[in-house]
Amino acid sequence: MFKNLQSSIFPCFIAFALLSFSACNNAPGCTDPKAENFDPSAETEDGSCISQREKFLGIYSGGNQCIGLPPGIHISEIIASNDNLTDVLISNLGGFYQGYYVRAIVDKNNLTIPYQLNPANGGSSVSGTGSIVGNSVTIQYQIAYNGQLRNCIYSMDK
Repeated sequence: MFKNLQSSIFPCFIAFALLSFSACNNAPGCTDPKAENFDPSAETEDGSCISQREKFLGIYSGGNQCIGLPPGIHISEIIASNDNLTDVLISNLGGFYQGYYVRAIVDKNNLTIPYQLNPANGGSSVSGTGSIVGNSVTIQYQIAYNGQLRNCIYSMDK
């Protein structure tokens, strides 16, 4: 009886060991929870992560509307910041920031422009929020320019 039990347990042990070792193979994928293609089942980073900011990057043409100012059409570019994977730099925001980049922080389909000064533009300041839908970005921002505070909306398309 011991011999029969031993002969039936041994194959089960081998099968269990093989299954256990194969389960130890780490599933490759994107392990960064901030990435667009985060895979919660991935156990090993495979270099496939796509940062959230990728969809924002590009050259845009858009219209700017500020209370108390005539509307205007401007060309802006959104580029990746080298500081981290969530920051972007926006050139020529609403036509106010020619030759200067405004920093924004991307979180999924939204961006936040933290309060920042523009020393190249008479010490003006800017802050705001925005979002992307398809190839269109809309930014609602507040700018202090020439001693006046202005609320603006900048809608732009790739």
